[in-house]
Parts: sequence; C-alpha cells; structure tokens
Amino acid sequence: MSSVPSSTTPSKPKTEKQKKVKSSGRTRIVRTLVIGLLIVAIVVAWQVLSAYNNSTSPTIAGRPLSNPHTHLHSVVLGEKPGVLYLGTHYGLFTSTDGGHTWPQSHGTLSNDMVTSIAVSPTNPNVLALIVIPTSGLGQPSGIAFSQDNGTTWQISAPSGLSSSAYPYSVKAGTGSSGQFYAYYFYAGWLETRDLGTHWYPITRGTFSGMQAPSLLTDSNNPNHLFLGGDQGLFESHDDGGPLVTYFSHSGKRTEYYSNDYHATHTLLCHWSGILLLARRKYADNTGDTSSHDNATNTAGN
Repeated sequence: MSSVPSSTTPSKPKTEKQKKVKSSGRTRIVRTLVIGLLIVAIVVAWQVLSAYNNSTSPTIAGRPLSNPHTHLHSVVLGEKPGVLYLGTHYGLFTSTDGGHTWPQSHGTLSNDMVTSIAVSPTNPNVLALIVIPTSGLGQPSGIAFSQDNGTTWQISAPSGLSSSAYPYSVKAGTGSSGQFYAYYFYAGWLETRDLGTHWYPITRGTFSGMQAPSLLTDSNNPNHLFLGGDQGLFESHDDGGPLVTYFSHSGKRTEYYSNDYHATHTLLCHWSGILLLARRKYADNTGDTSSHDNATNTAGN
C-alpha cells in the first residue's frame, strides 16, 4: 500500500525575505543619517547665531560702533593732544589721532559696559571708568583704574554700600593722580585718593539721593567743589563738607559743566539758563582779603 504524500503550503523563497530585511535595514540607516545631519545643522546654526549675537568686536575694522549690538555711553577727551576715549556697551576704545583711526580689534574690558570715563589732569596715563557687566553676572559693577593708559586694570568698589546702590558717574580730582570721585545712586558722592584702595563719602543725608548729579573741581584748590543735581547747586570749600547753597529747586534738573575753571569766573549751565559765577576779592584796611560770590543769569529767565 503506497503512502499519499502530505500536502504542504509552499514557502516563499528565502531571497525575498532577505531582500525585505536588507531594505528595512537601509531605511533605518538613512533615517538615522538624516536625523543626525539635521541635529548637526541645528547645532551649527545655533553656534553661528550665538557667536554673532554674543560677539563684542566691531563688525567693521576701525569702527568701534559698527557692531549692531553696541552703542555709545560716553566720549571723553584725553589729557594728551589727539587722544579720545569712547565708552561703549562692549568696553573702551582709544584713538590717538582725534578719532580718525581706532586700531583696537575689540574694546578693552569688552565684557563690561563703560558708562563713564575720567582722566587724571595730573597724569594723563591714569584713567578711571564706571564698568557694568553686560551679562549682569560674574564681576560686579565698580570703578576700573589704570595707571598705564589702559594696558592693565584693577576694579574697585566701595564697601558697605546698600545692595540697591549702583555707580553712575566718575570724576577726576585735581589733588593727585590717585584722586577720583564716584557717584553712586542711593549712596551719594564718594572720594578716593589712592585709586580705589580706600573710599570716603563726601555727601550725606538728602544729598546722597540727589538725581542727575554733577561735580566740578577747582584746579587751584582740590578741596573746592561744586555739586549740582535736582535739589539745586551747591559749593564746598572743604572737600564736600558744609555746602553753600546757590540755588535750590526741588524737582528741577540742575547740571553744570566747565571746560576751564578760572579763579574769578566759572560758567555753570543751569536749568533756567547759563550762570556766570563771579568771585571778586576785597581787601580790608588790614590787608587781608575776603571773597564774595555773585551768580548772574546770562541767558534764560
């Protein structure tokens, strides 16, 4: 008796299964490569944009303000002929030919905003800057001092100030190359005579909160100061001691400037006009002299 062969379903050729496996493997490889390339492209684009947005250097050589993210905070003439300083959002730039050329590829202290600049009248190589970190993190705000025309710097900040105090203005004194004045909002005017090693307050009380403050020094007497702000115009003969009031205007803006201080006359720019402060000396019968000040409004009301 012969056996009947069992019927079986014919299986697909092995070559078809192998082709499907290989095709699926290639798809996964291509997909992985595409995703990897996209990730690389995104990372590269992010780095390029980040470098562009975070670059502190000028985009055009020799033009300090060509960077679209920077702006000018302060411009000051140096004590040497032709020297000009720019305080920008990304550091300090210096020209030695009256601003025709700016050789720096990037600003000095480029991680800081330089909002105020002062040059010592007794030593043109001594500078003081108000520096505020652009990121708001890391190095705190303060006064940067240089004794070698900006080659090296040391940053100082007065101790004991409230957390709300921040620097606004720096002015050079006339007593020595280390004498500078710094104005801090919510702290007032402070003085150093040793390039920031020690600081001393020279205004107290209501004067510490004076807005839009200005300070003018006397080239003939380092203890003779004029101070101005929204509370008025004041004078001190002992380096910020008892203040003589010339004008008191609550809420009015009072600022003044003088290119040259003269022993007999000083021009002051006041909110109501230009004031000519005349100091006349009188001799009594003993030969002693005394001074008398007259303030005349030469323009305005």
